[in-house]
Amino acid sequence: MLNKMSTVQKVTLFYGVAFFALVFGGLLPGVIDDQGMMLGLFAIDPIDDALHLASGIWAVMAAQHSVGAVLIYTRWFGTIYFLDGLAGILAGTTFLDLGFLDHHAGEGADWAVRLGANIPHVLIGLSLVLIGVYLGKKK
Repeated sequence: MLNKMSTVQKVTLFYGVAFFALVFGGLLPGVIDDQGMMLGLFAIDPIDDALHLASGIWAVMAAQHSVGAVLIYTRWFGTIYFLDGLAGILAGTTFLDLGFLDHHAGEGADWAVRLGANIPHVLIGLSLVLIGVYLGKKK
């Protein structure tokens, strides 16, 4: 099956597998500590896991379906994920996990915490958009 996939489909499949690894890695003993922090760095809750799982499923399904489906995933989801991370950095709260509904979200969070928690989202989102734009042209 991989032999029939374009480069952009293979890269998107990798992202899907990475999202699955994030979710299922959190089920391994010692990865999530008593405070719900993954590797002692990031707070992961069931909503985050559900969003990461849905992101992985969408990526894998798009990669298996067609280049067109991959371009929708990389460009749209990448943009949304990027903006969610940017909101987390600038406002201290995100929208994909409905964090903005908590009126006290982001209060007291210093810049180091905001950056640490949201830079992965910014980088993943930006890389997906770039993949969709540049690799999508090569199909």
